[in-house]
Amino acid sequence: MRNTSTRGWIETVWGTAANTNGGAGSGCSTVETIPSFQSSTITGCARRAVADVSAVADPATGVSVFVSASGGWLVFGGTSVASPVVASIYALTGHGSAGPAFAWQNTGLFFDVLTGTNGSCGGTQLCVARAGWDGPTGWGTPNGTAFTGGVTPPANDFSISASPASASATSGTAGTNTSTIATATTAGTAQTVSLSVTGGGTGVTGSVSPASVSSGGSATLTVTHTAAAAAGT
Repeated sequence: MRNTSTRGWIETVWGTAANTNGGAGSGCSTVETIPSFQSSTITGCARRAVADVSAVADPATGVSVFVSASGGWLVFGGTSVASPVVASIYALTGHGSAGPAFAWQNTGLFFDVLTGTNGSCGGTQLCVARAGWDGPTGWGTPNGTAFTGGVTPPANDFSISASPASASATSGTAGTNTSTIATATTAGTAQTVSLSVTGGGTGVTGSVSPASVSSGGSATLTVTHTAAAAAGT
């Protein structure tokens, strides 16, 4: 929300101590080992701690998205918003290849979130915001201006999209779905974009033709499922 600071805004953890209306997730993994870039002294976790970073997530104060099929503007939140917001800031500032260690190695590139809680944990950093790392917000939210310092965005870049973006398979019924994969040059000159299909599961195969295009071009994704394929989208 707005305030009188130099930045002009203040952020707080999404959630409450009771967390009856949803909130950010945080905690210690019971399965994943602690990665080399994390410190149990900081997190209080013997294994992998969550989160590393954060972004706007509360649906009540989320981001507006225009959805023509729904008749106009809608407000979204949660991981569905926070993840692409963080990913896009990384990508647009030349950090698209950065891994989870990046935030721990560049803590000064994030706005530290200092207030709020997402649950009851005895007042520890696993559910209460504090200076530095905490579970609900990690090292904080990306500072886009700081992210651009010393790093030049790629001179040549492209975007990719699918239409339709999803398709459904009915259990016990064979079928085929197609989708147009469109590319566009977003910076500099056209680039060669290589396309491939992986995964799919039992009874599902996919192919894309052509296998490469010049950005600005398009290809066709074909997904075929047999009657043995599980129902899903």
